[in-house]
Amino acid sequence: MFKIDNKINGKSALNIKVFGVGGAGGNIVNLAVKDSFPGIEFISVNTDSQALKASLAPIKIELGTYTTKGEGTGGNLDAARRACEEQREEIVQMLKGTHLVFIVAGMGGGTGTGASPVISEIAHGLGIMTIAIVALPFSFEGKRKKMKALRGKEDLKRTADALIAIENDKLFTGFTGTLSLTESFEKANRVFAELIESLSSHLINPGIVNMDMAAFRKVIEGGREVILAIGEGEGANRVLSAVDSAVNSPWVEKNSFKKLKRVLISVMGGEDLNFREASQVVEMINHRVNSEAYITFGAFSLPKYNNKLKVIVVGDTTMVESIQDFKEPSMVSPTKKSEGGPFLWKE
Repeated sequence: MFKIDNKINGKSALNIKVFGVGGAGGNIVNLAVKDSFPGIEFISVNTDSQALKASLAPIKIELGTYTTKGEGTGGNLDAARRACEEQREEIVQMLKGTHLVFIVAGMGGGTGTGASPVISEIAHGLGIMTIAIVALPFSFEGKRKKMKALRGKEDLKRTADALIAIENDKLFTGFTGTLSLTESFEKANRVFAELIESLSSHLINPGIVNMDMAAFRKVIEGGREVILAIGEGEGANRVLSAVDSAVNSPWVEKNSFKKLKRVLISVMGGEDLNFREASQVVEMINHRVNSEAYITFGAFSLPKYNNKLKVIVVGDTTMVESIQDFKEPSMVSPTKKSEGGPFLWKE
């Protein structure tokens, strides 16, 4: 395990990259680039040269210059893997010096499903912490696409430190029928983009309660599939509203919170966010997770969240059988950014 001083001269010393792989991953990256997430480098990766030309990402990697020749994979996983292997050295060079990489993609097609595990394997080989965030296909897209998506998901789990998989069926359940098709997909993509923003912001920005890389690793690393819950609240009852909507996120299985072994809680608010509200959020979630869970949290403010509160929970779904099953993390010296920042333990 390495320890990094997250801040140097007021700027983040962490190198965080996001790889948007394939069409769906590229769309998520486009939205994040539009929203302007400082301190994060975005890379669009595709076998489709036309999609790359339309990408807003500052860095683009075309896979399969000689194999797929810019024409895509036609849903062929082997073609996607070969295309990615063709650009292996380019990806290695892009990843050098990176501390944390997010891989975002849709599962069930060709490039995202076939190339994402290769990029994850490369990052893993370089010792880079890797978080894969993927969307699973709609049920109406058929069994064949679902099986292909599950195969891609399992391939990713072999090398990613954490995998967050969200079913489109459940994700879109929370959207009203008045939204257009374009608006619905943009709202879905925003869930992924805001997750990246939230997790990264705690590491690169000073906050009310800071989170260092060592604490972040302790919750995230280990090759597990984790759950993601997001909730928002506004006005006087924003704490209760945000926690309730997070716990009841449509894509989270009922009673999943009680199985959480390690939990990372991100609290985002406006300039009016105070420590009391942040601690209330953590306490309320504390009562909903396993009694032996380890909780790490961070809280920070952004002007766009004035009078609002957003809560993001990421947790390991492995059931804790007993207190002996819990492995206490090794102690590390606080970095400049985390010095004095509390970490909440549940006794």
